[in-house]
Amino acid sequence: EGEELSDFREKLEEQEQLKQEAVQQSKAANKVKAELEGRQARINELKKQLKEGEEDIVTLDEDIADQERKTVELQWQIKSQKAASASVLAYFERRETTAKSDLDEYTKRMEYLQSEIAKNEKRTTYQKEEIDKANSLLKKIAGLKSLLTGEPMKTD
Repeated sequence: EGEELSDFREKLEEQEQLKQEAVQQSKAANKVKAELEGRQARINELKKQLKEGEEDIVTLDEDIADQERKTVELQWQIKSQKAASASVLAYFERRETTAKSDLDEYTKRMEYLQSEIAKNEKRTTYQKEEIDKANSLLKKIAGLKSLLTGEPMKTD
């Protein structure tokens, strides 16, 4: 009987240790989940910024087309009003260059945002896998507890 009592105490100690590990795993999983939610919010913000950038690019494309049309019109006016039109043409050509430069900037920004979204999605996937592993470990611990105590396993 003394040996059975000793075995039982040893099993209870193991069960308590497993319970503590499960609590720690649960806390870690909750921390990872909170971080995951933060990253998901960041992904959503980046997606919003990307959409705004795309809208800006469309506007810039329209501006460029408009500027190109105006440049052609001004070139015709130069033939009839050489001196008066020359400075106006230069102004619109500078605006066209600026619009193209802005388009390049927005394109680079869009590529950067897409890169950031991809990185955050990879992190999100990894964290989801880690949470799944932690949950699997908790189920195994509950199964061991059930075996040790003879109580039916709780399913949450």
